[in-house]
Amino acid sequence: QLCKYSQLVQSQYLKNDAQERLSHDIQLFQKRFNIKDSNIINFFKIIKDDNVKITNDQYYDLFRLSEMFQVRSLQNLLKNYAKQYFNDVSFIINSILNEKTVSDNFDKIHLDSFLSHMEELLSDQIEECFKNEKFGDLDISTLYRVIFKSNQICYMNSLKNLLIKDLFYFLL
Repeated sequence: QLCKYSQLVQSQYLKNDAQERLSHDIQLFQKRFNIKDSNIINFFKIIKDDNVKITNDQYYDLFRLSEMFQVRSLQNLLKNYAKQYFNDVSFIINSILNEKTVSDNFDKIHLDSFLSHMEELLSDQIEECFKNEKFGDLDISTLYRVIFKSNQICYMNSLKNLLIKDLFYFLL
């Protein structure tokens, strides 16, 4: 099933060595990013079209796997899941902050994809973002993208205030 849905497998693996190489690559990826065995199993169940309920705890592992193997159907499923269940701005901000520190080894393309998706979720809740103390902990480029994606230019003054506050603390 992975061969059927994964753009990576279709383009990078020969059919006769796919199973052996895939097994090896998955094990390396699992060790590298500390992916739970149960999430690897759920990844394959989802691809197999089994009815698997996704949880917040599984989300990041499934996201990494779907990005690694370029499984567009799962990527879309995860985006829809996040839009439906990631309504807590603090949770999203913490996810961004955590992912940036944990993912030093994660391929830049995959990290950028994750961050872009999380920024999009924040931009849909821009007013809540400005009420959240942690919003100012995000780096300036992330803040700018979130505000820009929200299409709310009127929030640029709020961004300016956040920057002035950070500058004031930096100077102290």
